Amino acid sequence: VYINGELAIEGFTKMERTDPFVVDPGELLVEVFPAGADPAATDAVLSQAIELADPGNFAMVAQLAGDGQPILSLYWNDVTPIAMGQGRFVFRQTSAHEGVDVLVNGEAIATAVASTEEITVTLPAGTFEFSLVPSAGGDALVEADVQLIEGELTAVYAISTANADALDLAVQTVVGLQTAPTAIETGSAGLAADAGGAGGGDQAVVVRGLLLAALACAGVVALRRTRDRG
Repeated sequence: VYINGELAIEGFTKMERTDPFVVDPGELLVEVFPAGADPAATDAVLSQAIELADPGNFAMVAQLAGDGQPILSLYWNDVTPIAMGQGRFVFRQTSAHEGVDVLVNGEAIATAVASTEEITVTLPAGTFEFSLVPSAGGDALVEADVQLIEGELTAVYAISTANADALDLAVQTVVGLQTAPTAIETGSAGLAADAGGAGGGDQAVVVRGLLLAALACAGVVALRRTRDRG
């Protein structure tokens, strides 16, 4: 994976993840080549410009669109504080399926979610049954137990497999979004926002943005861009 002509990730594979790294704001040219290929002599499998104009926390996905062609999609992660006892659940339809219904504990929370679309909901922390079914009807494409942690964003990506009738799931989290308690009762402990996390205190000033790139065709990347105080 090359970013603005520079090798950013080497030997990247499907479902793989990387740690965040710093990028500057502005336009990013992202190019994906077969591992070990010479970019001067090989056509990119995927080449697309992505604009990062504003500070923020983002997810970038190289996925197969509904027509089966590889594309880059940019998603914004909501890293605002989360109420105590709650978690933020995000589903991103990064598969080639035209439309899926999203079920939590057997109840639909969204229907006909098309390729490249996403949904975000706040749910009580805990483990829930997650499944995707074709909007046109039929058996579930994938079923899994998803754990939602208090004060964390949990993003689930639906990824196309070699078998078009099935899906894989990739999961990423953004931590440190707990809401600080307004008071602490005697004998119980409150959960204050972690100053080292994405949502903690002065960190919002220091951290310009976090770009989590999930390459559905190749794996999952993470990039971060920062700015100095002041």
